[in-house]
Amino acid sequence: MPINTGRFLLLTAGLVGLLSACGGGAPEQFLTLKLEGKPLRFDKHLGANDPPSEPTVHFVSVGGHLEDDPSSPGFMFQLVAPEVKPGTYRSGVDQLYASYYVQTRNGTTTYTGDAMDGASFVMTVTAMDADGVQGTFSGRLRLTGGGEQGPFLQVENGRFSARYNGH
Repeated sequence: MPINTGRFLLLTAGLVGLLSACGGGAPEQFLTLKLEGKPLRFDKHLGANDPPSEPTVHFVSVGGHLEDDPSSPGFMFQLVAPEVKPGTYRSGVDQLYASYYVQTRNGTTTYTGDAMDGASFVMTVTAMDADGVQGTFSGRLRLTGGGEQGPFLQVENGRFSARYNGH
């Protein structure tokens, strides 16, 4: 059975292109979580801090929005430490802060996870490299100004993978 050379070359080129697209390249960026049981994806305008300028990483900041509109609801967190490396960090023990915010006509409504008045936040850095940071998080966010009585929002199943700015 003769092989049609043109068809063979076309199929080979297509297969090589498909395999090339599957490997390499920048990893997908995402910031996902369940807020009060509702799955949300804050992958618009998603970014991390600038790349570290020295071998020791001193902070990690990650944030994103629900929609392309920067005034849409957002979620962010920041960790500051003498040396950030893979491991688990907790608000109240470490300098870790999280925020969920919604802009309205009357201002911005913000819920924070900062170990104050019943709020808490836990983040685990699972991987770091020259391009970005990955990990998981969860917590209990308190309405700013709400005091010990809340109201509170529960954050569960948080996951992130964010490239440093400029990468």
